Amino acid sequence: MKYDDVPLVVYNFTYLLKVCGDKGQLRRGKQIHGQLVVHGFSSNLFAMTGAANMYANCRQIDEAYKMFDRMPDRDLVSWNTIISGYAQNGLVRMALELVVQMHDEGRRPDLVTVVSILPAVANIRSLRIGKAVHGFVMRAGLESFVNISTSLIDMYSKCGSVVTARLIFDGMENRNVVSWNSMIAGYVEGGNPEEAMNFFQKMLDEGVEPTNVTIMEALHACADLGDFERGVFIHKLLDRLKLGTDVSVANSLISMYSKCKKVDIAAIVFKNLQNKT
Repeated sequence: MKYDDVPLVVYNFTYLLKVCGDKGQLRRGKQIHGQLVVHGFSSNLFAMTGAANMYANCRQIDEAYKMFDRMPDRDLVSWNTIISGYAQNGLVRMALELVVQMHDEGRRPDLVTVVSILPAVANIRSLRIGKAVHGFVMRAGLESFVNISTSLIDMYSKCGSVVTARLIFDGMENRNVVSWNSMIAGYVEGGNPEEAMNFFQKMLDEGVEPTNVTIMEALHACADLGDFERGVFIHKLLDRLKLGTDVSVANSLISMYSKCKKVDIAAIVFKNLQNKT
């Protein structure tokens, strides 16, 4: 475009900034940011949000905040971008402080805001903060959204409150495979592999197709139970689903056979595994 003297618009830069952020290419991202300034878009809200997102994804959260702080006016997208940036970089409390600041400045948090911070709350295992976010979800009437409910299930499960996670799951009108995976993982991590397997079977009975995450959690449950028979069933299922080439799934399979005292089969799986880690 530059060689052909085609006039550049702001979207050219924001698309490239997104690619750099997604690939973690900080040096290129800085070059594009510099070009964005040269072409007179340094005060464009859309461009500044794109730059903030790139820096956050490249784990340069201080630089992302500098971009955010210089914005002459902030819309909901720019607020969600910086909140998500802090949350993804493990700075949950700062992300939550920004949610409060956002609210104080007259911007109402939305579905994207909540989905951004709940996984981070789950990762730090803070049930108190998680309950506070859940309270906001209820007051804002966001609980009917599948991705919100699924994020709540994941948060409560990781915070050791699987009973609450199950209540949310049972109350969902619509569920996706991630909802099922979160519950199965919650039972496995909570030390209840039998219930995890019951849930896995229920998922299959309802016609929900498992993903690699489902298979790994189910294999983990079989390993904890020492249940060779159901482990073989899952092995056949993953072959049918063509998930056998997934290294993480294969590793879970090897672990399951080993814990079921079938090291000879584990060795065969290992031998056939390509791209060993």
